[in-house]
Amino acid sequence: MRTIKTTLPWSGEAILQVTSVRELLAHRLGPDERFLPRIIDLFAENSVRLCEVERFLHDASSYLAEEIPARKARVRRISRSTDLAIDELEHLLTGRQHCQKWALFCTQSGGLPIPEACESRGVVPCSSMRNHGVAWDKQGNLTEIWLLTARKPNQPWDMDSDIGHESAHAAFAPVPLFVDADLTRNGDVSLVDVDGPDDLAPQQIARLLYFYCEIAVVAVRGEGRSTNTRLPIDDPEELYQLVWISDRLFPGLGFARALYVCGRVNNYFDPQESDAIFDLAAPILRLLPKLNTFVAAKSPPTLRVVRDRIKASPFGSVLI
Repeated sequence: MRTIKTTLPWSGEAILQVTSVRELLAHRLGPDERFLPRIIDLFAENSVRLCEVERFLHDASSYLAEEIPARKARVRRISRSTDLAIDELEHLLTGRQHCQKWALFCTQSGGLPIPEACESRGVVPCSSMRNHGVAWDKQGNLTEIWLLTARKPNQPWDMDSDIGHESAHAAFAPVPLFVDADLTRNGDVSLVDVDGPDDLAPQQIARLLYFYCEIAVVAVRGEGRSTNTRLPIDDPEELYQLVWISDRLFPGLGFARALYVCGRVNNYFDPQESDAIFDLAAPILRLLPKLNTFVAAKSPPTLRVVRDRIKASPFGSVLI
């Protein structure tokens, strides 16, 4: 394992960076390395012992050697349950139609240090998982963005959450910069009282796109949550409203089928055991490649911009 001395692009802090970290994590995967994020960085505080970093990389590599085959098995299961062909699915999960890197951050005591606010760079922590977040660095007209992952304070790395879940986000369902920012500032935002797509406020558009990227990940990985829906959205009424709004935003893409399934299962999904989640995830997976173009935006796109960017085609075609 080779390291270099550098600075964190989103804070300027002096740091160690491990080189060729993607190759270190992917060496057991062979051709399946394509399911990993395109760019993976690993930074470590100078006080972190290198033997701890090496042990973490070994454990993460071992975990991914089981995670990726399980993800491929889910691809076959999704294909059997929907009209998404395996080739199309694999393209959606590995095509990397976005510009978000994945940064693993090894800190002395865990947790995610948040630098002082700055107009040109910074970190926005996840509203529900404070050791995860989105970091950015703006140089002129170019904004680099990272999905930023650390372990919880004073706890070991959680391989399922920190490596499995986060690697899926960075690979095919990146978290836009504006999502965590808006959801952090507007904890009471909901989709429940929206009368239709044209009534969506900017924070509600952010919430809609946030749920898309979360539902995509839990469907592909088979993650159940301790919520009233078993999904990353707790309120069954808001889940139904999300699908209803989506059907009107993107007619013909498959949300009408998802709306029927929501009613059939009473808005309660089991991502691991039930195939019902795949009817909800299929149109979302088709949307993500174009939604991912908003990943570096600091504010949510307007509804007009979303509609202009996404030309909903008949269900069964690939949006690329």
